[in-house]
Amino acid sequence: MKEFYDASRRLAVELPGDDYRQFRAYADRLVAMGGELVEQIDGFEQLYWDFLFGETIVVLHADVFVGVSVHVEGVQNDVLLRRVAAALVDTA
Repeated sequence: MKEFYDASRRLAVELPGDDYRQFRAYADRLVAMGGELVEQIDGFEQLYWDFLFGETIVVLHADVFVGVSVHVEGVQNDVLLRRVAAALVDTA
């Protein structure tokens, strides 16, 4: 698990795995953790799936070139992001 700041200067966490099968396993875990899938954008080289946790959107992102990552959309919530990322990795 590697933390980084993306082009929008928000904290993101790189997750292990670099294929769409792993991405879908992470998505299943986010739902199991209480996240509600509220938007799903499936492109040829990228996937963006938004999960609602309370009033916060957690974005699961897959890119064919850089792998799978997760970040919080809107108001930055680093504590929630790190908790979610740790839970995803712990169950991998």
